[in-house]
Amino acid sequence: RKKTLCFLKLNQEELSPENVDQEVIYGDFGDVPLEHLSVLAREVFLPMLTNPRNQVGWPEVITREVVENLHKFIANVYVTIGQTKGKTLLPLPP
Repeated sequence: RKKTLCFLKLNQEELSPENVDQEVIYGDFGDVPLEHLSVLAREVFLPMLTNPRNQVGWPEVITREVVENLHKFIANVYVTIGQTKGKTLLPLPP
């Protein structure tokens, strides 16, 4: 089996054995990372970024652009998944 690991350092400070648990988060993707990315974008990022409570202080133009770009990203990931499987997958409009 193939697995992809990702690590994210939370702050600029130097890592040590004592602080690595607090300063680094990690995750893994199974053997289908594009499918994981698609689910993450649709089920986490999209609801989070389209929630009006998370858009407080954003100008309307920025809100619209962020949401449009996220929809384009999700559609592109979907098409790419199809290409990797040798299929033509067409995204539905948002």
